[in-house]
Amino acid sequence: MQKFRQGSTKKISEILIDLIREEGLSQKMLESRAVSLWQVVMGPTVGRHTVNVYINKGELHVHLDSSVVRQELTYLKEKIISELNKAVGGEIVREIKLH
Repeated sequence: MQKFRQGSTKKISEILIDLIREEGLSQKMLESRAVSLWQVVMGPTVGRHTVNVYINKGELHVHLDSSVVRQELTYLKEKIISELNKAVGGEIVREIKLH
């Protein structure tokens, strides 16, 4: 039986973080988090008019059912990007495409 030295063991959370980094999953997880936080950051009014949200290569694509809401959000893109990235905890969203 192998004897473990003190300090040679890792916490499960550390092992999972290492695994996520090794497999390149951290970026995808943060992107998924940005998508899921859209309605939280934007609130219920925008959430009601949001049909679909997805992210591709740093571009957050938001499909809306209201041209009025889409127009209003156009003026707020930089602030939205900043708020989403702050909520996610990283620079994930670089651009927003409103459809």
